[in-house]
Amino acid sequence: MRYDLDDLRLFLHIVTEGSITAGAHRMHLSLPSASARVRSLEHHAGVALLVRGRRGVRPTPAGTTLARHARDVLDQTVRLDNAVASYTRSPTAPLVLLGGGSAMHRLVPQALISFLGAHPDIDVTVSESRTPQTVRMLADGEAI
Repeated sequence: MRYDLDDLRLFLHIVTEGSITAGAHRMHLSLPSASARVRSLEHHAGVALLVRGRRGVRPTPAGTTLARHARDVLDQTVRLDNAVASYTRSPTAPLVLLGGGSAMHRLVPQALISFLGAHPDIDVTVSESRTPQTVRMLADGEAI
């Protein structure tokens, strides 16, 4: 079976929101169009993916499995897009981060996690040093 990435995104929005209407809204689709897409997914899967009720929807066990794998597929698709897009822009120079003291143990790790999550294609080298040494390295062009 072939899966459409937009159908997987729609399904994840529906599961996250607990509503076909809200999922359709997030995808900028009409409710009838979103419902038809979900019915098509269920038809091709050969199993119900959502339990529909008065207060919204919830995934069946098969729907939960589809949602988990859909997240993985969409995450991998973003990585693929980024990897291919990296050939269309000039390569980035490695980033050197110099810091000292408690910042290296308290502030830098969390900030670095956020930065690398947003920019996974940038190489970062982190070094701890005292301020006078850092100034000297910058002046000598060693850290640039």
